[in-house]
Amino acid sequence: MQFTDKIVLVTGGSRGIGREIAKQFAEKGAKVAVHYNSNQTAAEETMESLKGESHMIVQANMDDAEGIRKMVDMVVKQLGGIDILINNAGIYEEHLLTDMTYEEWQTRWHKTINVNLIGAANAIYCVAQYMMRRGGGRIVNISSRGAFRGEPTAPAYGASKAGINSMGQSLAKALAPYNIFIATVAPDLSKPIW
Repeated sequence: MQFTDKIVLVTGGSRGIGREIAKQFAEKGAKVAVHYNSNQTAAEETMESLKGESHMIVQANMDDAEGIRKMVDMVVKQLGGIDILINNAGIYEEHLLTDMTYEEWQTRWHKTINVNLIGAANAIYCVAQYMMRRGGGRIVNISSRGAFRGEPTAPAYGASKAGINSMGQSLAKALAPYNIFIATVAPDLSKPIW
């Protein structure tokens, strides 16, 4: 597959799976926007490792709806649009029900759902506005095996990723008439990614 001159926004692109995804797209000719939340150094390292030119880094807290809108607008302005969104950003925080206060429990749930699910939904909304005007696009949501097997020490993470699966199915149906196609994948990290 070739992605010559396609513009790809990879959320959570500064390290891990996101970094590898960014590298793969760049090797196939894409212009990549590498999103990060707080580790600008890692994002710069990722960008420097990308083959080709016209890549960029972009910062946003995925818990900040306005920040997400500004991030998408910046990518569109600097690179000329977005053809592909990889919704990879997410957090994993352990929060054992038996080991915390009710207030701590609430905090962990709100933060995880806001970043992993609502942040991804907001990114889709903002990117879809451009994709609809341009005649289509592709969105890939990164889920987790935790959505299927459960996460006893991080239940909000498992729930957020199960929500990603359902959201992806719902929005795939809603956006298909606009030539926007959505897929959701759940990597198994016990095996090589590529």
